[in-house]
Amino acid sequence: VKSSPSNMYALLFPVIPRHYYLNEFNPLSAKNMSPLGNGLFLFGEYRHLRSLSLSRSFYSYKGSAYIEAVEVLIVPDDETELNAFNRGLTDVYFSSVPEWTRHRSVKEVRFAEYPSFDFDFIGFNFNNDFFSDINNRIAIASAVDWDSFVRFIYLEHASRTYSAVNPHSWFYNPNAKKIFTAQNGVFRDEDEPPLTIIVNAENNERIKIAEALKQGMNAVGLAAVVDVLEFDFFTERFLSGGFDLVIGGVALDAVPVFSFIYGEENLFFYTGSDADQLIGSINASVNENTFRRAFNDLQLHMAEQLPLIPLTYKKLAVLTDARIGGLHSPSADNVFWGIEYWFIK
Repeated sequence: VKSSPSNMYALLFPVIPRHYYLNEFNPLSAKNMSPLGNGLFLFGEYRHLRSLSLSRSFYSYKGSAYIEAVEVLIVPDDETELNAFNRGLTDVYFSSVPEWTRHRSVKEVRFAEYPSFDFDFIGFNFNNDFFSDINNRIAIASAVDWDSFVRFIYLEHASRTYSAVNPHSWFYNPNAKKIFTAQNGVFRDEDEPPLTIIVNAENNERIKIAEALKQGMNAVGLAAVVDVLEFDFFTERFLSGGFDLVIGGVALDAVPVFSFIYGEENLFFYTGSDADQLIGSINASVNENTFRRAFNDLQLHMAEQLPLIPLTYKKLAVLTDARIGGLHSPSADNVFWGIEYWFIK
């Protein structure tokens, strides 16, 4: 087994009754289609690629839910899911509050937000020698007051982070950051083309960040332009290195693996880092103290070396029809956490 900080999470698995599932290898067998457990709802009828019926269980270790039955509709794509929610065919939808607002729906909804593992950042293309000088990276990082700007752009629907680690993680260190002061005297030759910032056209928040970065860079003497690209073209330019700076994002795990920053196949062509040893210490950790200490060292290293500019971890939301009450505390691990408190008005 390859050493990984997420190996400990592999020990989080359900325990199922051996006597019931022994030798049940066919997923469509009678027993597998009537799963045995102690959850809040009982498995009912499954209609292939159409729907699933659940009924309230009175045998759950959590007690019983208020809602008597749940009908799960299986839809082919995100657009169908959104249309079904708008038309009242379904009562639950998963999105973020800013994204839902952009739909301009008149539907009255309730929502409960939760921190996600979706990390947004500003990345450098280290194939451009200009970024090999950390002072130039610092000049760009300090060109905008990101604390204020993130609050303005996301309106509390994202959490500011000072490293690539989720600020809601138990091993996040808010003090593992470096305060950069605005840099003066960072210039490029006048005959060099402006630095190109790429961003995908489908994300309004990132476009605003790109424009703010361009203005901040121009103010400190670094000419920059923004290329707003449709997602397919954005992805192609990003992966092929056709950019100088990128406003991007990545979905990480509860215990993040930073191969997109470090390692032979990182996305930014970053080399010469001694982070491999720090990541090795994380992978070799055998208890919480050494694990936290190793992640702290890596966060300090990120702050000192600035391989990218960390911005936010987005918040996502469970949205329900207004007739649903009792929304509790969803999480990235379980968006239906607290569903036993839901009720229909």
